[in-house]
Amino acid sequence: MKFFRKNPPQNVAGSREGSIGISASGIDNQPLTEKDYEYFFLQLLYGVTQGWDRVRVSRFFEGLQHRASYEQWVKWLRGFGENVLNLPDYNPELGQAMVQLSQVESGAIGKMSREIGEKLLQRQPPAPQQPPAAAHTPVGSNEIQVWFARGVEHLQAGDNSTALAAFDRVVELDPNNYRAWINRGNALAALGRIQQAIASYERAIALKPDFPPAWINRGDVLFDANQFQEALASWDKALQLQPHDPETWYNRGLALARGQQNWELALASFEKALQLNSDDFQAWFYRGVALAALERWQDAIASWDKALEKQPHLYDAWVNKGIAFQKLGRWADAIAANNQAITLLNSPVSPPLPSSNTLQLITVVSETDESVAVTTPPQSQSQLLEDNANLVQDNSQDSTILEKNLDTFKSPQLAALQETEIIENQEDEIKQIQSGQAFDVLVEEIQHSSSQMNIENENVENLEKENSNRKETKMNREAITLYNKGVEQYNQGDLEAALASFNAALEIESNDYDSWNGKGAVLNDLGRYEEALAAYERALEIYPEDEYAWNGKGNTLLAMGRYEEAINSYDQCLNIDPTFSFAWNGKGDALSNLGRYEEAIACYDKALEINSQYPAAYNNKGSALSNLGRYEEALECYNRTLEIIPDDPNAWHGKSKALCDLGRSQEALTCFEQAVKLNPNNYETWFNYGIALGDLSRWDEAISCWDKCLEIKPDYRQAWVNKGLAYQKIGRYGEALEANKKAQELATSSNSDSSE
Repeated sequence: MKFFRKNPPQNVAGSREGSIGISASGIDNQPLTEKDYEYFFLQLLYGVTQGWDRVRVSRFFEGLQHRASYEQWVKWLRGFGENVLNLPDYNPELGQAMVQLSQVESGAIGKMSREIGEKLLQRQPPAPQQPPAAAHTPVGSNEIQVWFARGVEHLQAGDNSTALAAFDRVVELDPNNYRAWINRGNALAALGRIQQAIASYERAIALKPDFPPAWINRGDVLFDANQFQEALASWDKALQLQPHDPETWYNRGLALARGQQNWELALASFEKALQLNSDDFQAWFYRGVALAALERWQDAIASWDKALEKQPHLYDAWVNKGIAFQKLGRWADAIAANNQAITLLNSPVSPPLPSSNTLQLITVVSETDESVAVTTPPQSQSQLLEDNANLVQDNSQDSTILEKNLDTFKSPQLAALQETEIIENQEDEIKQIQSGQAFDVLVEEIQHSSSQMNIENENVENLEKENSNRKETKMNREAITLYNKGVEQYNQGDLEAALASFNAALEIESNDYDSWNGKGAVLNDLGRYEEALAAYERALEIYPEDEYAWNGKGNTLLAMGRYEEAINSYDQCLNIDPTFSFAWNGKGDALSNLGRYEEAIACYDKALEINSQYPAAYNNKGSALSNLGRYEEALECYNRTLEIIPDDPNAWHGKSKALCDLGRSQEALTCFEQAVKLNPNNYETWFNYGIALGDLSRWDEAISCWDKCLEIKPDYRQAWVNKGLAYQKIGRYGEALEANKKAQELATSSNSDSSE
């Protein structure tokens, strides 16, 4: 989950403005004026410094194309650059932001922006100007006041290097000027010199420990350095001195959530902030996030509704409402919320929420102790989010394409909300691509069901062992012949013929527990689980010490989702034969499905200790390791399988997913290609193949993969969801709505079926 700091006030009189964005009233069909171009371009630069990626930047221009073409933007930017470069001002903040834009805009605008930005950054900062009046007077209070005022002026103008020089002069003249030490810290923080900034704030605190701005600013910078516990301690001290500050309560909530995952205390802080300022839409938004983390979905929706009352164009709130509605099974409401989010994408009206790792609010102290706030310049702001993140994780992340960023935050209850989302239904998780901005695509790496992996091959081997161990008895030889024929047919994949042979054998010898086992294996592979279970139980009635029947029963219970009962069956098998590697593998699968991955890995290791050439155990261990985030170890497992069976499609699929989780999506594509070549009928592989392509923003190809998935499994709702959101990415909103409609129909049908 991405946490976002508040946007600062923009004027120096102490008033607080809302989040910077493009107002709805600014949307019309008139060509952009010169003033409009500059206004929107500065908003674009602001968005880039907040983490906008290529897709969001492209959408920015698409949203304004009815007022200005791309070529017109290029022409305007050329003139803008000439004007800026002709000005004598030293403006590294603008230069840095324009260079950042070139990293996410590869066209003519990006190239031109880089050229302008680099030229701005090559300029040298001016030497601090001598105060005109004090230059000829002895050092005294008047000179200190002049330097102090000059420092505040430059700090508010974003000229942080000059401001720092001015405040250095103040503390040189008056080492006990705690206000100057605070503002010196502000300038250092804006320049990215975090540790020096903290030291400057601490010098101010040592001089005047009862002055709240010093504690507040120290907390802000510590938060941006991910030192959450220290930030909390600093803000708590500020609140002892100034308990009615809603901003600090809000920031405290963010630190409790992000740093400690303490959702109850975070919720209490957000609620305190809202008691003091009920008009703060961001506090309402994050209150909803905290409630969602506590699985209080209805309350979370109410909180996001309050945020939307204050800020109707808050895209993220609509996205999160959709997720909460899905959690509650209210699919129609979920689709409606998502469609509302889509509507906002047609124009850049949704105000961006500032990034969590960006120093957003620092208090500039005047000589009269009045505090104002200034924006931290772009060069001290956090870098662009990378995805995948958490496609999100994330999340990625998000990861997050999913939320794979370290910045992407997950809780056990709330896999990801806000910019990195996870939407879950009763069958699967859908992981959202985190773009780091106000647009996301829901995608998922399917947790490949280990319960079905290689069970068929295990049944083949089990039947062969049973056949080789079969003792000559007084049984009818015709029954034995039919049993052996059934095993051979099973091995050839002719399941219906094998079933007929086992049934024929049982007509002759109804107490032949081996034939009951064979019948159970066939029925299991045919998906007729209740009948398979009955066959295994009949075998165990005849011979309770049959390890093969206990293992087969465990496999069927596993396929039915009855994991605890499956574990019990595997344990019964292992009590009879502790070296039964198939049972260790099956038990690991059941534990994995229960989320008990460490125990599952121990079982897979036991299976591999018994049989080091057991591909299914390597694959399943790789899946469990991936679920624990141990992707490098998972990759080793899949590679080990491929050493044994180079053409194992499950191993290629698993390896592909591990590479995606490691952010190596380009390498993953080669593995996915091999997986679908070996097994073109696996809808899960096509689905995840699409995710890897989405990671690389190759949306048309991703859609083609999801189309392949849907050819195999037309009712796979997650593929429709992802198709719809991929269409959003490329601006094909009509097709996005059609895909959403299909997903909604499938969700409604699923709900109707489950209620009958």
